[in-house]
Amino acid sequence: MSRTPLTVVLATREWTPACRQVAEQLHAEDTLVVVADHESDPVVDAVRDGTWRSDAGGDAEAETLAGTVRVVCAGDPDRCSGKANAVATGMAAAETERLVWTDDDFHHPPAWLATLRREYERFGPVTELPFFVGRDPLATLLEPAYALGGTLGTYAGRKAWAGGVIFERGDLEAPDAHRERFGDETGTVSDATGATSDATGATSDATETTPDTTRTTPDATGTISDETVFRRALRRTVTDDGLLSMYLDTTPRRRVRSVPAGGSIRATLERHVRFAKIVARTEPAGFWGGTVLSTVVACACLLAPLPATLVVTLLAWVVYAWLGVERPSWLLAVPATLAGPPLFAYAAARRTFVWGDRRYAWPDPFSVEIRE
Repeated sequence: MSRTPLTVVLATREWTPACRQVAEQLHAEDTLVVVADHESDPVVDAVRDGTWRSDAGGDAEAETLAGTVRVVCAGDPDRCSGKANAVATGMAAAETERLVWTDDDFHHPPAWLATLRREYERFGPVTELPFFVGRDPLATLLEPAYALGGTLGTYAGRKAWAGGVIFERGDLEAPDAHRERFGDETGTVSDATGATSDATGATSDATETTPDTTRTTPDATGTISDETVFRRALRRTVTDDGLLSMYLDTTPRRRVRSVPAGGSIRATLERHVRFAKIVARTEPAGFWGGTVLSTVVACACLLAPLPATLVVTLLAWVVYAWLGVERPSWLLAVPATLAGPPLFAYAAARRTFVWGDRRYAWPDPFSVEIRE
């Protein structure tokens, strides 16, 4: 059976169970490109030395892993987030037309990649949906809010989620404003130093250089490709999937992946600020519209508590049932609603936020300052 080869791009510093789950689903023509920050990241040695294969169930099972696993290093980001920098590096290093983006923090069931591959043939670009499962009291409280605004919003708005999206480079379509801004830029993509591991378990050290001229040669009309414009824009922003949604017409599938969120009140606040900034920078009208709606509903819960509580809680239950999420946190819909306006105000007032081990200031969509 003939299959279109694809590359899965996954940014991580460590070899996680998600990496193993994806590697086990590769066919011979497929590649997993793991993008680390630096040579010192543990995932680099795990791939280079082949020790990741012992995590795949031992030698007998490792022999069944048909695809190629490579690791490249993106280096420190400059004027963009670490995640955006990693994804841009992974796309430049990938050698296939078809790409899959995913993350390292959720479970990838055995049919995950095959399902995305099959659905692309039917629908074109396809995205899955995230459901953020709280790991601290505040994150748990906000589960209904993220289910409505994040999960349902991604579906209704036909947005891309970077944790599970498949597309081809030719599917990208750059907005005119982005082409005007980034179409004439020159420069290079950071050198990517890494190792390549083949299906037999052999490894070869390699220093892979991925200049920005990869797949950027102008066509007969002198036009730079939409993908090149996209990767250049990616290196000037914070959000990877927020930007991808501007370039890609996706078909969201009603298939939810549980993503752990938070772990501490501080971590949840930082995530909330980042999410709010993403909406504010990519869809300003949506941010302020959401703020007004959240305030109106919160006021209704205070002024007419009984009917408002019934309506809001029922709505949350319906959304959870429609998404197939079996968690009791829909019962927290009203307190989550009441927490909305002060959290929106807090996010709007914050000038910086922390993502990973970096602090960012993000005053406009393509102006990012990294404050270590």
